[in-house]
Formats: sequence, C-alpha cells, structure tokens
Amino acid sequence: MFVASSINDEYNSKYKKIPIRWYTNIKLKREYNDLILSKHYTPEEYPKYDSYDAIEVSKVADIPCDFAGVIGYQ
Repeated sequence: MFVASSINDEYNSKYKKIPIRWYTNIKLKREYNDLILSKHYTPEEYPKYDSYDAIEVSKVADIPCDFAGVIGYQ
C-alpha cells in the first residue's frame, strides 16, 4: 500500500511527501570475520564497576572467552 500526503508550504504551493525505502541484496566488499576470543577471565586483570555488576574491558581483543556476565567498555 502506498500513501502520499499533500503539504502546503509557506508560499501556498503544494508538494507531495512520499516515503521512500530502498531494499537491496547487493553484497558488500567488506567481509566480517568471526571474533576469536583467547583470553581467560581473572579478577585481577578485569576490574569490576563500583555501581554495576559488570567487568571493564578496554579492548575488543581482550574480551574473556569464559566470562558469562555483563561486560562494559568505555
């Protein structure tokens, strides 16, 4: 279903407001690789936040593979 609405602007000229959507299945050149996690969780290496039950991870490469809780990033 297609709906267009007429709008009068400040100069009293009519124009149509038409919603446009663009769907495509074109492949992008960028390929996404799987993230391989190799670090293990230790409380000394990953500090916890004071106000929330989560650990701080400074880089994506440092995400621990064996931690099942909430992870924060600044």
